[in-house]
Amino acid sequence: MHQASYFGSATVGERGQMVIPADARKALGIEAGDKMVIFGHGGGRRLVLMKAELMTQYVTKALGDLAALEAKLRQDFPAEREAVGVPEAS
Repeated sequence: MHQASYFGSATVGERGQMVIPADARKALGIEAGDKMVIFGHGGGRRLVLMKAELMTQYVTKALGDLAALEAKLRQDFPAEREAVGVPEAS
C-alpha cells in the first residue's frame, strides 16, 4: 500500500476555490492548466483529487482487462453462456 503524505492545509475562498500547496503540486506532478477529477469519498467526509489523464488511463486499462476477461469466460464457459442467452461476441 502507498504511504500517505501530508502537504499542509488550504482555505476555501468565497468563490469555492482553494490553492493546492506547492509541495503537493510538485510531488504529484500537478501543473497549471491540468484538469482534475474530483470525488467525494467516505460518505462525504473526504475529497479526492486525481489528474484527469491518470483517470483516463485507469479506466482504459480496466475496460481492456474486462474485455480480456469476457473473452476468456466466453471461451471457457460456452454452455453457460448459451444457457442464459448471452449472444456470441461480434
